[in-house]
Amino acid sequence: MGSGSTKILSYEEASKRFFQTDLERIEITFRELTNGTNELSYTNFKRDVFANFLPEKLVNRLYQLYMNSSRTGLSYKDLICCLGLIYYGTQKERMQLLYAIFTQTGILYWYDVEEFLRLCGDQLPKELENFFQKNEIVTQEKFLQWLEHNQGHTTTITDWLMDEQRLFELLTYTNDRIYDQYSILAGVTHCTQQQITPQIFSNIISSVLPSILISSVFEAFDENQDGCIDFKEFACGISAACRGPQCERYKFLFRVFDRDHDGVLNYSDIIYMTSCLIEIAQFVYASDMHVKTSHELYADMTSETNQSILKPEDFLLWCQKDRLIIELLDLIFQICHVVLGLRPSSQQDELTIVKHFLQREKYPFNESEVAYNRATSKPGASWFLISMDWWLRWETICSSSIINSNELKNKKISSIKSNKTDNKNEHGDIDNSSLIEKIISNDCVQLKTNLRRGIHFEMIPELLWIFLRKYYRCNGPIVCRKVTYRKNLNKPELDLYPLTIKIYRNRILSSQQMEVIAANKNNNNNNNNNNNSTHFAYPLLNYVSASMFGSTNSSTSMTSNTPRHHLVCSYFVSQYQTVRSLAEELSIKFGKPFDEIRLWMRFNENDLRQIDFESIDEITCQEAGFNQNSEILLEIRNNDLTWPEELYTLATRSKALAVSTLSINNSIGNVDEEGRGQIGLSNLGNTCFLNAAVQCLSHSFPLTFYFLHKYHLFEINKDNPIGMQGNIALCYGQLIAKLWGNVRGPLAPFELRGSVAKFGSSRFTDFQQHDSQEFLSFLLDGLHEDLNRVHDKPYVELKDSDDRPDEDVANEHWSNHLARNSSIIVDLFHGLLRSQVKCRI
Repeated sequence: MGSGSTKILSYEEASKRFFQTDLERIEITFRELTNGTNELSYTNFKRDVFANFLPEKLVNRLYQLYMNSSRTGLSYKDLICCLGLIYYGTQKERMQLLYAIFTQTGILYWYDVEEFLRLCGDQLPKELENFFQKNEIVTQEKFLQWLEHNQGHTTTITDWLMDEQRLFELLTYTNDRIYDQYSILAGVTHCTQQQITPQIFSNIISSVLPSILISSVFEAFDENQDGCIDFKEFACGISAACRGPQCERYKFLFRVFDRDHDGVLNYSDIIYMTSCLIEIAQFVYASDMHVKTSHELYADMTSETNQSILKPEDFLLWCQKDRLIIELLDLIFQICHVVLGLRPSSQQDELTIVKHFLQREKYPFNESEVAYNRATSKPGASWFLISMDWWLRWETICSSSIINSNELKNKKISSIKSNKTDNKNEHGDIDNSSLIEKIISNDCVQLKTNLRRGIHFEMIPELLWIFLRKYYRCNGPIVCRKVTYRKNLNKPELDLYPLTIKIYRNRILSSQQMEVIAANKNNNNNNNNNNNSTHFAYPLLNYVSASMFGSTNSSTSMTSNTPRHHLVCSYFVSQYQTVRSLAEELSIKFGKPFDEIRLWMRFNENDLRQIDFESIDEITCQEAGFNQNSEILLEIRNNDLTWPEELYTLATRSKALAVSTLSINNSIGNVDEEGRGQIGLSNLGNTCFLNAAVQCLSHSFPLTFYFLHKYHLFEINKDNPIGMQGNIALCYGQLIAKLWGNVRGPLAPFELRGSVAKFGSSRFTDFQQHDSQEFLSFLLDGLHEDLNRVHDKPYVELKDSDDRPDEDVANEHWSNHLARNSSIIVDLFHGLLRSQVKCRI
């Protein structure tokens, strides 16, 4: 804890004691209260965490205990440690907290306790006073023994902290409030809006309800037909669909099918209703109920009098006879609980919901070539494993839980309390330790061999797992497996024993480290060139300006053994899943767009094989050569559209070509005339506009002659305030020397590109620029200012022409221009343009 003390409960341990939904809610609230500072102030802690009800001294002491001494406020992890101990701590842990509250020195004195209680509006109780008379100085061990013997009820603080029943009531009351407020909409929609739009509603339930019904169910919730479901409509809709007598639930269905809201079902509505019910029969695999009946014939069967309309009272009578209506009601009942967050009114309802939902979703795993394609049976869908011991215990308790009428009457007051108490005391936490062989990471949990569904474990889809996790904690790691398809099977299966692969990513290294790596690779290829290396800075794309021309730090650790790739994590893949699906999973996991990642089979840092999942969509991991512990390099495109591995290849190649460039320094005549200047430039991301401008300017032979003979080195103007300290001229000169040197193969204009990124305007910073002419103008201006022979520009007054001859005015303006501008660029490219405008009337 704070003040240099050791934490009673670590963040990792404290977070495990919360429900995941609670953690998410606390984190969202914490971000809102801290306004992005990630430090909760004392005022917010007192007001928003404890609602100003605790004594000032007690709140202040808690705040100081949990605030890290290096911070000015409470961090999110500190807050979780505090709340986790208060709400979910063991009796011993809370006693340790009580001791820490009373003392700041590690030893407890009676006057410290007495003063603390006085400031909290309490007084030293007689039991504690007698204890201090026998023990003037009290250690933690003695205090905990005394507390355990007296079982609290000594001070208001011990009553508040040690009374488990009061804490439990506080927890259940808080959870009840949460699910009864607007926050339920945020929990369902995963957004901060207080209304559900049709698109959000569709995203929520599209995987568990046939698409033909989604819009109609939305309209049944949206009573005022304003195109949005507010909290009142949300609560009333769920109540009508799931609570109350059966006739009220039938009336809800009537609103679903009454699409024109005229109070009756006309023939069009009846046709729509029968189409929906036939779809429901297929969706729930009720093959014996009207599936082969046409919707017109089915519609005719709805009315014994062959009328073309159904009134509400006729609809209610017909609902009692039709089995598919019951199936639809049951499906909506499940959706309201599992997806929309309604808490089951009893454990029997909980068991029925889970069993029916699971039976439907598992059907494709048991029967081949099923007619309905489900989201939970598609490749990549997540299913969670639960130990059969816990599952059977949960089934038994739920089955034997009979709620009588008196309990139902008291449900409004203590439903959550009774359910939570039963869950905690009888069910116990979900514990999958009997299934686990080895834990590599939270995402990679290896199972014991020869496990079988129905004997050792039960599998449930992700939505059911989230549903159960609202009411039961999970003790230990979560076991998740993905759905896969074998090409020789006609049904999905769960891959219990997937391959474990290692995911690597490109490491961000300093320019000096990359230089050493590039030099080392080339030295391995040609040991004779050890002493001929020239400076080459490998550009770091995220901060290229800093690494390209930053000062060299001699203390920087640079070794040839610096790795280019680093291990990110271990990851489970099925050998039967496609590589494309793996790439999609990794793009989501690392938060990168799918088209900005590439996968490489990594044998070592310099031995990579790209895995092509674009042109061959259906190539599986097995076909791509994946094995146990295969190493995969996840390459992520840089912000400037370059790829790290391509840049490294260009860097090592440029390093090798740098040696041949040295021949230009000694003699221009040694250069092969036939190949001079006929070398391409590699595209470093979106730099084709730069390459085009450079190639054109490179073939302006007087300028190229000037740079090849290194005349620019004598005219560099590093003091020009509107120049670029000579960087543009130097980098361009180096590039021209390579283009016209005795080298082969395309060149990478790293140095020039880096100078443009560092000294260019904002339009070139992110290399989204496409205008080659605009860049050419920028390059010529930069070269001119870097090579300007005028170091002290005089003030020049521009005079009016006053009807003087054009030639005199032109010579005057040209002289004024040369007085401030004189360079090779001026000599070759600058001039005066005479224009004449005639106005015809």
